[in-house]
Amino acid sequence: MRQQLDGLGLDYEFFKATDASRGELAGVSRYDEAQALWKLGHPLSPGELGCFASHYRLWQLCASSGEPLVIMEDDISITPEFVQAFAHTGALIAQYHLIRLCGLVQRKRKRIRELGNGHQLIRYLKGPFGTQCYALSPQGARALLAHSQVWIDAVDMVLDAFWTHGLACYAIVPYHIRHDEPGVTPASLIGNSRFEQRRSLARRLRRKLTRMGDHLQRDWFNLWHRD
Repeated sequence: MRQQLDGLGLDYEFFKATDASRGELAGVSRYDEAQALWKLGHPLSPGELGCFASHYRLWQLCASSGEPLVIMEDDISITPEFVQAFAHTGALIAQYHLIRLCGLVQRKRKRIRELGNGHQLIRYLKGPFGTQCYALSPQGARALLAHSQVWIDAVDMVLDAFWTHGLACYAIVPYHIRHDEPGVTPASLIGNSRFEQRRSLARRLRRKLTRMGDHLQRDWFNLWHRD
């Protein structure tokens, strides 16, 4: 990772990830297992909690420093063209606040503007999953922090739930970040298969109703949002 970033000529700093299995959630975790069980029908895994805590700490840093950040996970490959997308991000982040620079699945999108060098700013109508790389403004960080007083879902699902925190799901495409383990199921999807057989009928019905509510709110946001 260090070699890739040095080759791009970008300034960077590494931050140690939070390891929930080593008790590193103390002082940062806002996890409510009862609410997670109510909404999802299963608890978050230690890996999901550690990932959430790691990103949460960087949101805190972004908000307190007053400077935008590009947040990258370390299991990625970066192509040289990323420098162009990075430059576009710097010019746009104060206006759009949260810009995805990687996504794990293809989603329906709306083209917002042409950026040059073959890049476009788009807005996803449904979240693309993943937290491999995204840019965040201090205002965007404060919105995410305000929405994350209680943790009940995986962090990429929080980013994708734009109708809850008000940060529309913008992205600069094409992506120049590749997840090093293509085909791996996003963390936010694990629960759907891992716990499906363990859920009671009541929990499965409640989960279905919750998702229906989310879909309605997402569609309403997309209908009325002005780009």
